[in-house]
Amino acid sequence: MKITLYKGPQCELCDHAIAIIKQLDEPIELEKVNVRNSSELYHLYGARIPVIKKNNASIGGSVSNASNNPPHSSTNELGWPFSLTQLKAFLA
Repeated sequence: MKITLYKGPQCELCDHAIAIIKQLDEPIELEKVNVRNSSELYHLYGARIPVIKKNNASIGGSVSNASNNPPHSSTNELGWPFSLTQLKAFLA
């Protein structure tokens, strides 16, 4: 499975998100995208990073925040904060 992580430079929360992703049981192809490299991405994600997007999702799709939505949400993006359990449910 391939996912995209929208992140920023020197982002401690992004580092936490990467650590959680590395705990997944299945192999993941992780594309890391620095939102500072694109004004469009910065406006979409800059205040919300880290955000994980499923490979089949379009940019700026609906976002699930693990603290506000059920872990089995059918949205294409998962916003911080999230746990390993919530990430697994999001990717299932």
